[in-house]
Amino acid sequence: MNGFKLDDDVRRVTLHVIKALVSDYITEGPIPGDEDLLVTVDTFVGKMPPMLRTGWQWMVRALEMSPLAMGYRRKFSNLSREEQVEVLLKYEDSQNYIQRGTVLGLKNLLIMIFFSLPEVENIIGYDHKCLLHGKQIKAH
Repeated sequence: MNGFKLDDDVRRVTLHVIKALVSDYITEGPIPGDEDLLVTVDTFVGKMPPMLRTGWQWMVRALEMSPLAMGYRRKFSNLSREEQVEVLLKYEDSQNYIQRGTVLGLKNLLIMIFFSLPEVENIIGYDHKCLLHGKQIKAH
């Protein structure tokens, strides 16, 4: 790891988002442990420029508090999994570009991080090869 670690609150909320997005739906194969997921997120976010790292953490903190403004009376991490998915879907469908763009950006990054884990690559059968113009090349 590069020495960077998100604070515990951001890690906790991030884990809830990952589980609401994908990991609760994987039914076959070994699922990565929570700490493995979070170390991978720490590593990824730690490679970002400082301003983006700070922005990432503020996006997660804003998502944590946002259900309070939506009438749920609980923070994101205290909602049921169904309610968490509902909140994420409401943001995806929002007419407000900032809300929609922020949550979609966060979700896309977390999905990419999740699917880069070796355990998940094995579950989906990814072999690090891609097809480019009819030739198979090894991805880096």
